[in-house]
Order: sequence, then C-alpha cells, then structure tokens
Amino acid sequence: STQSTWESHIPGFDVFVRLPTCDSHSECQIAPRRFRMKAIRSILLLFFSLVFVAGLFSVFYTSGEVTRFAFRSFMQTHFEVSGVAWKTSQYCGGAHPTPALEEVHSTGHPAVNAKLIVKKGVVNDDQQPAVDTIITDEQGKFKISLPPGVYCVVDQDSIDKEKERIKQVSDNELLRRWQSFDMNCLQQRWRQCVAIWNLESNSLTGVRLNLYQRCDWNTPCSTYRGPLPR
Repeated sequence: STQSTWESHIPGFDVFVRLPTCDSHSECQIAPRRFRMKAIRSILLLFFSLVFVAGLFSVFYTSGEVTRFAFRSFMQTHFEVSGVAWKTSQYCGGAHPTPALEEVHSTGHPAVNAKLIVKKGVVNDDQQPAVDTIITDEQGKFKISLPPGVYCVVDQDSIDKEKERIKQVSDNELLRRWQSFDMNCLQQRWRQCVAIWNLESNSLTGVRLNLYQRCDWNTPCSTYRGPLPR
C-alpha cells in the first residue's frame, strides 16, 4: 500500500486543512467525507445554539415588556393615598392636669404602628370585607394604592378596645353597677369612618387621619357612676 496526504475544503470557508497521511486509496476517499460531515455537524450545532440563545433573549425581553406594561396599567388604574396618622388622647389621671400636660394630650403625637382598615363605601359595614390594611411607620406615615372608588377608613383597634371594655363590664357584677351602655348608640358609632376617600379621578397626598383615645371609664355611649381615678 502507498501512503498519501490529502487536503479538505470546509464548505463556505476559504480554508484548506491538511490531514494526516492515509495507508490506502480507499481510506483517502473515506476520510474527507468523514471530515466534511463532522464540520457540517459542528456548523449546525453552532447555528442551533445561536437560535436557542436568540429565543431565550426574545422570551426575557418580551417578559420584561409585559412586566412594564402591567406596571403601567396598574398605575393607571390605581390611585395613591399618602399622609400621616395623628393620635390625641384624653387625660385619664386622677389629679387635675397641669396646662403643660393638657397640651401634650391635646396636641397629640404620630400614631406609630397604627392599624387601620380600608373598606368600600361611606360607612363601616360589618358585611363589607376589608380591601386593604394600613400600618403606619415610626413617624405615623402611611402610603397605599387603591383602585378607583369611594373608601371608608376604620380605626378597628379603637372599636375592638370599646368592645373589650363592654365585655369586661358585662362579666363583672361591680362594674355593671358602675357603667351601662347604649348598644344602639354604639352600633351607630361603630359604623362611622375615621375618613372617607373619594378616589374616582385622582390621588390624595398630605392626608391627616385624626385618632382619639378615650379613657376606659369614658367609653362613648355609656353612663359611668363609679369612682374616678385619684
């Protein structure tokens, strides 16, 4: 057998590759075909890899566009309300308060970590579920986004405290002698809103929610006949 060398041309490229010698004429005929098939497979693999990468890029780009579109749609169909919740309280001590102490209670302070319920409508309807909850920060500030509509802001913590006071009195015979409640009056009171927001056409900024804390013995819609704190 005679040895010979051969050159192979890669289709589409002006490159010739000199391969090792072959031992027979048949091997010299088969080797170029094998080389060409391997080169074609490599080119096809590169092509499909590029197609795959391009497909991934298209998916992520489209996903980003969808996310941005959804965000823009959300902002166009929601209105923002921002402001501060402020708490004032009644003086519940025994001795007559000094003017400075009275001013502290009447002036108030930011309602820190206050929990407020937002419902649809202009009254606090027990049958109406809450659409959102406001939790104020360390400065009493809050921010919330809501769909267009009219909303009632409810100080649920104050209502729960009043209901707890009623339960304490009803469970204690001595307290029942000292304090009585007008439940019809209380039911009407609990339907009232701390604030009513009309978000039909625009957002609200600089909102101030005034929360008032009463003494236990001075629960609204009640009559107290017991001793006062000393």
